[in-house]
Amino acid sequence: MLKLKQRRIKTQSGETRRWYIKGTCPYTGRPVRESTGTDRKEEAEHQLAVYLSRAREESILGTCNGTALFAEAVAEYIGKHGEARFISPLLERFGTTKLRDIEDKDITKFGEKHYPGAKASTLVRQLYGPMQAVWNAAVRAKMVGPRQFSKPKVKTAKAVSVTEAWLLKLLKNGLTTLRQRTAVLFMSFSGTRATEVVRVLVRHYDPETARVLIADTKNDDPREVLLPPFINEAMKLLDRSDPDAPLFGYASRFSLVRIITRGCRRAGITYYSPHKVGRHTFAARFLADGNSLLALQDAGGWKTIGVVAKTYKHLERSQVQRAVASVSTTLGTVLAQSDHATVLNIGDKREIV
Repeated sequence: MLKLKQRRIKTQSGETRRWYIKGTCPYTGRPVRESTGTDRKEEAEHQLAVYLSRAREESILGTCNGTALFAEAVAEYIGKHGEARFISPLLERFGTTKLRDIEDKDITKFGEKHYPGAKASTLVRQLYGPMQAVWNAAVRAKMVGPRQFSKPKVKTAKAVSVTEAWLLKLLKNGLTTLRQRTAVLFMSFSGTRATEVVRVLVRHYDPETARVLIADTKNDDPREVLLPPFINEAMKLLDRSDPDAPLFGYASRFSLVRIITRGCRRAGITYYSPHKVGRHTFAARFLADGNSLLALQDAGGWKTIGVVAKTYKHLERSQVQRAVASVSTTLGTVLAQSDHATVLNIGDKREIV
């Protein structure tokens, strides 16, 4: 069992006391004799608790003890096609830090220094999101145990989608090549993210069955997309000579941003991001056809229903309200063709028991 013991330590200025962690670790069975570097008992007790927690994690996870450096986790993440955007500042700050030594307070302090005055949404997108993605990659590589970082709460805004009229103007007046048009159509009618669109390879597309395999997804769960006939016919015209080439010919999601930005300028319409043109519009169209949030989760490849409900619940509610208002019954027909006051006996105030 580990205990705290105090020892006298001679220094140049005299004599002081230090707390030591001594004994046998109950989780690893190893003998321990380690200085806490403090003469304050409260601080020493905290260090003992941290030591026991890490030892317990090591005994449970084996090699996943968090001794790998953050830089190693970043290399694993980037090596598996992770998004490199916003990673550089994190690598500069935490690169030589062991994963197990990174605490929430360290990330908070870094955010305050590197992103002063930033909104919660900015911090989540540029700091906590990339940090969690790197950590998840390290978990998959068995470098460290699972963990969820405490991130600031972001008020979820209603999902913004585009209208079919807007999309038609972009296709007709803004986009200039077949690749541009098919990429935007595919994104809008499949619910794929911009990063997923550009990672679709020629061999992932089967024109005979009108199916596309989304092999590299955000949540690492491959899914198959069935194409509407008019999109499949257009995609058959794409160059498919190299099976390992990107189907739409773009290297990164920023290519789609640039294409839509320039297309909106040419067409004289308001710019909307690829996520709004694609994923949000797909969801709005899918729910408007009377489908449920649960069906949307499966169709769009969302990991959990919670994310879908938080983002698109208002769209489903609108559809439900329209359905309730348009319910057709025999009574409704009678009321529509008669004097309501007479049929409902509105003039009679007596209660019927």
